[in-house]
Order: sequence, then structure tokens, then C-alpha cells
Amino acid sequence: MGPTSGSAHKPYLGSDENCLTRKKEKDSEIHGRQDRGVSIDCCDTDLCNMPVTMTTTTTTTTENPTLAPTPRTTHRPAPVSIHPTMGHIPTTSIYSNCNRDVAFLVDSSGSVGSANFNTALGFIKGVVAGLPIGPMGTLTSLMTFSTTPNINWYFNQLTSKQETTNALASVSYHSGGTRTDLALHSASTQLFTPEHGDRTHANNVVIVLTDGKSNMPSETVKQANALHIISHDVITVFVGTGPDMHELQTIATDQHHVFTVHDFHLLSSLQYQIHQLICSG
Repeated sequence: MGPTSGSAHKPYLGSDENCLTRKKEKDSEIHGRQDRGVSIDCCDTDLCNMPVTMTTTTTTTTENPTLAPTPRTTHRPAPVSIHPTMGHIPTTSIYSNCNRDVAFLVDSSGSVGSANFNTALGFIKGVVAGLPIGPMGTLTSLMTFSTTPNINWYFNQLTSKQETTNALASVSYHSGGTRTDLALHSASTQLFTPEHGDRTHANNVVIVLTDGKSNMPSETVKQANALHIISHDVITVFVGTGPDMHELQTIATDQHHVFTVHDFHLLSSLQYQIHQLICSG
């Protein structure tokens, strides 16, 4: 039966001819558009005439406001800058509990020279600055040595950091030989004595700073052994090339108490390790 007049009837597009016609119409609609990879296929069933219903779903997402993260504060130690000559001079003591009597024996022989000698004093100034100088903390004494030893101050003469720093500025350079043995002997018999401020409740520490071998090696060994009875922390610091490691280790408590640098300007790089040995040894 044909269609009734006035009724809306969708024409049948299942034949090949109609299918081709539909494709041409579709091609005309997309004429001038950019190709989007749309594929149109012809079919010969009534399924081609089924209306296509497209459903559009709109999804609304409501995001909860996110609070800005609270900045995290990380406490890190301040970087330590090291001056090539004087070293980093701490403004406060690195160790608050360091009950020590520290004796500095500084080589003042002719091979050192006045400029390097002053650099060595700058290194000692840096070491002193990081120590809690005082009667209840660390006390120091200092001796220079060349052909003969020269005691600059005893443990009971300087009891503040400022006094010690000022005294370092007035230490004089004396050229001569390298009688390390005499310096070690004077430390044992003159520095570490009760009358000169050696305290029974404080550990004894010795720091020997030199640039060469002793003029009397056998006597140096003898005096080093005597000093080890008084102090269990004898540190040797050698500056230069070709160190006599046997002599340095003989003077020192052990190999972990021996330090070498090839230039006086590098002494400042040892301050942290020296502080550790003094106060944690």
C-alpha cells in the first residue's frame, strides 16, 4: 500500500541508487571542510533508515577549594666560608663543652719565613675562636720553636678568648733551626705543670705545627714518648712537600692525629677536623 496523502513518511534509502544519492548529498554538505577522517558506508537494509538519537551528557565537576600548602621551614647549618689565609673565624664557640688544656707548638725555623709564620698564627686564631675559652672550658698555652723553644704564655695567664686573640697578634717570628725535640721536652716539663695552670680535670692536647724534619730525630722520638704519657691527644700538622711520615706519626698519638697540607694557605681547611679532635677525642 502506498503512503496516505499528507502523511510524513521517510523515503526508503536502502537501494544502491538511493545510497549513492545520499552519499553525494553528504559530500556536498562537507564540501570545503577539512577532512576529519569520517567514513560513510552504504547499506542495503532498513537499519540505514533508523533515526539516530544522540544523547549529550554534561558532567559538572565542582572542585573543593584547595588551601595553599604551608611553607615548610628546614633548618640547615649555615655554609662555612674559608678565607685562604686566615681561615673561617667563628663568632661563637663550636663546642660548648670542651674542657681541655691545649698547647700550641709552632715552628719558627728559617725555612718557614715570616709571612708563612703569620699565616700559621691566623690558623691558630681560627682554632681558638671555635673553642669555649675560659676557666670552665678550654685554656691554651703557646710556644714557638726554632733553634731554641720560646714560651709565649702559660695556661693560667690568659683566661678569655679576647685575651688569647690579642696575645696571638704579638707573637714574634724567630728564625733558626728545627729543634722539635726541645719543644716537646719543654711542653712536658714546663707547660703541663700545676704551677703553670695545667688542670687535673682537663684533658691535655698538644698541636705541633711544623714545615720540616727535626734536626735531632732520635731525641725527638725520645721526647715524643715522654709527652705521650702526659697527653693522649698529640696532633701533628705538617706544611710542605715530602713530609717525614714516620717522624710525624711518632710525635702524634696515632696516624689519625697526623695532618699534612702542601701550603700554609691551606691550613684553614683543617680547622673543623682539628676542632673535632680537640673536643671529641
